[in-house]
Amino acid sequence: MANKVHSRAGGTVYVAPEAVHLGVSDEKRIHLIDAPQVGGFRPSGNVLLASTKRKRWR
Repeated sequence: MANKVHSRAGGTVYVAPEAVHLGVSDEKRIHLIDAPQVGGFRPSGNVLLASTKRKRWR
């Protein structure tokens, strides 16, 4: 499970713990987000995908 903040590692699957969302920061680091449910879900894939928008991955 993901803890507070991590750098991405190839070939690694990150799973959000119960009751928090997983996101990607502007520095492209994985972090946990304590935010309300989205569509009745927490963690929500929508939060993760939204956090990756407009980031340059190269």
